[in-house]
Amino acid sequence: MNARQLSPGACVALLAGAVIATSVAMAAAFIVSSLYQDYRNSRYDDELVRQLRSVAPRSGQIDAADVTAGLVDVIPDGMAADHASRYLSANGFLCAATAETLRDRAESVCSRVIKRLVCGEEWTIRLGLGRERTIVDRKANLRSICV
Repeated sequence: MNARQLSPGACVALLAGAVIATSVAMAAAFIVSSLYQDYRNSRYDDELVRQLRSVAPRSGQIDAADVTAGLVDVIPDGMAADHASRYLSANGFLCAATAETLRDRAESVCSRVIKRLVCGEEWTIRLGLGRERTIVDRKANLRSICV
């Protein structure tokens, strides 16, 4: 027998070891990812998310829902855009301004993704801004995302 050849039993053992090692590595990566998401979400004030969840449909099978009703009292018409942006940032939302339209109105789109073990939530808030950079319109949506 050549010293470089492995017996069939040794090949099976090596293959089984590789499969087990890969499975353990994947499980560890999943756990670390979940812990990181929990840490990341714990840094934010979830007041707004709780408010928006209060108007979301109670079905566990939500694909998408309009949750604007939960936003009207929190970000009212006339609120300064920079105040709204700071409030949304404190609640974990990232905002980006869009180009101004022909009517001198701009829009700011804010989003936050909250991941859970298998499923998560994607929150999107669109704020219409007037000439004075104040809120004139808003729309909030919740979309469920599952792996």
